[in-house]
Amino acid sequence: MDTSEKKYPHIDPSELAKVHTTGFNYKHMGKDSFSVHTQYILSAGTMLNSITFQDIDVLPLFNDIIDHYAIVPSNIYGDEVFNGTTGHSEITRQILFLKRDFLLVKSKEKDSMMMFYSNNEDQEYIQQWIDLFGHYFGVYEPGKDEEEGNIWIIKSHPFAGTTLEPFKVPLPEMKIETHFNDDFKPVHAYITNRLQTVDDNGLVLLHGPPGTGKTTYLRYLSVLLNKKLIYLTRQLAHNLIAVDFITFMLDHPNAILIIEDAEDIISFNQQRSFSISSLLNIADGLLSDCLNLQIICTFNTHIRNIDKALLRKGRLIALHEFKPLQKDKANKLSVELGFEPGFTTDASLADIYNQNDPDHQYERSGKIGFK
Repeated sequence: MDTSEKKYPHIDPSELAKVHTTGFNYKHMGKDSFSVHTQYILSAGTMLNSITFQDIDVLPLFNDIIDHYAIVPSNIYGDEVFNGTTGHSEITRQILFLKRDFLLVKSKEKDSMMMFYSNNEDQEYIQQWIDLFGHYFGVYEPGKDEEEGNIWIIKSHPFAGTTLEPFKVPLPEMKIETHFNDDFKPVHAYITNRLQTVDDNGLVLLHGPPGTGKTTYLRYLSVLLNKKLIYLTRQLAHNLIAVDFITFMLDHPNAILIIEDAEDIISFNQQRSFSISSLLNIADGLLSDCLNLQIICTFNTHIRNIDKALLRKGRLIALHEFKPLQKDKANKLSVELGFEPGFTTDASLADIYNQNDPDHQYERSGKIGFK
């Protein structure tokens, strides 16, 4: 099966517009009381066949289908269970009508997706849907593609709530030996060993001037590691102990959180901020025992500016400062990339890779104001 590209089966937009069934969404307490089979027969006027795909992460596919076909809310039936203790409802099942005689049912409880269709449906068309599922079986599993890595992002979806979805990052053409100074090789070995450890927690702090390879290294890790690397937005990173975030992460233990440009989160300014306290609790507090999350923070500020509590033994996995590549290594890499060995001082990876780009410089203006 070719899983190199997602190919969505054709559905005519005018046909999608006709799908509107009874147009209701409902909520209930207790056990399921809704029969998909009955609703299918009432809607399609015929009996049904079904295929079940289970033990997979179905949310990325379900949400992509909604986005790709621009599904309207009236084509989606929501099935929720209300928890009287928490006062919140949770989506347990969603039914997506694509055609009168073709629908998908996503079940959170069984981590499965069911496809219902009639005997009148063309078998080649059904195979196209099976191939689409096959793409997600093969490609959307971290660590399986040697040319791309997966970094996941937390996404809020209007129909499916909070989900975890992958995006592809290209594998950087790099080697630890040639792209970083020699002192990084043992650090890299230790980092990868710890980040592969199950039921572990702690912090990896990577800092240094812009362009020295911090983000490139994160891309490299996304291919090496079998765990999920989850990229955190600024809003989430500032409040890691929010109830909604903790509840969501309970379903994704043993993940690795990535916080880029974390200066404003980890810097110490006379008193400890709430964001630092949240980070400490996740990395080495009681919460760490149930979540087992590891966290990678990158930043440009000097190490003296960050909260010293982050450096405590048992909490800190590794600390490394990325520096410009030493002159001899910079020139060697420059030659490998097809440039001249013209560096007379140490150089950043950004300078080595972008030698043909023009320099963008500006002149600093004089002071304005009273002397």
